[in-house]
Amino acid sequence: MGCLEGVASINLAAGCAHKCVYCYARGYPHYPGDGSVTAYENVVTSMLAELGRMRRWPRAVYFCPATDPFQPIEKVQDIAYSAMAHLLDRGIRIGVLTKGVITPRFHTLFARYPALIDAQVGITTVDETLQKMTEPYSATPIERLAAIWRLREAGIHVEARIDPLLPGITDTDENLTGLFARLASVGLDRAAVNYLFLRDHIRTNILTELPPRISNTILGHYRGGVLMQVAERSTGIALNPRYRRAAYARICALAAAYGIVAHVCACKNRDVHPAQGTCTGLRPATADSPRERQNLLYCH
Repeated sequence: MGCLEGVASINLAAGCAHKCVYCYARGYPHYPGDGSVTAYENVVTSMLAELGRMRRWPRAVYFCPATDPFQPIEKVQDIAYSAMAHLLDRGIRIGVLTKGVITPRFHTLFARYPALIDAQVGITTVDETLQKMTEPYSATPIERLAAIWRLREAGIHVEARIDPLLPGITDTDENLTGLFARLASVGLDRAAVNYLFLRDHIRTNILTELPPRISNTILGHYRGGVLMQVAERSTGIALNPRYRRAAYARICALAAAYGIVAHVCACKNRDVHPAQGTCTGLRPATADSPRERQNLLYCH
């Protein structure tokens, strides 16, 4: 993905227990199938060995591009905790994205290194019925709002990741007004915004896992979409540029009314203006020491 270019990243497992209907990783060749998660037990040893070979450590490591570090599987969380602790102990910044429940031990760990953490909590609605329909085994909206509050209270940089928005469903004024109001109530002031990038397997999942009134609404918006490539081997359908341009302007204005700065992912919106942010939420480096530079670190 374009937003991860030059950023180190780690996947802790193949598969994810959340089973989000829009998940791009469910279409990967190595995806183990719904209901199956394969934890990578050698992540930490491989990571430490790779760090030992590096002349310059990465400035940041992102968790995780193709799974969730806080999915409700203890083995995955154990690996996540160990890997994050080792990186933070070495002064390496971490970026985390989750739609899961951040358990107390992680809050305790993060509170020791608030300046080294960029956190994103994925949330597109506070309607629990709709959320469970699209993200059946992930954390509830209330749990995610609580996580944002706790992270902010610990002095950690955190933003909402309102991604992917489903056209006609979660991008409505009614849904977003309720969402921004709740986000503002827990002190959040920044959000990354992006629409669903429609791949073939996601289209199939939407058709088979959502009620017809919802699936037809979503897919109907993509009939005038455009084929786009966001990575070397990743293509799909993006919403019509005119729709996205107008929608992003409307969404940013709605967010601003609640004191929230919304930024649009650049890698999936190169054809619309403005597209001024990244998906990851990782802030630019603030130091220039030899071991705080970008490099690549892949552990699978």
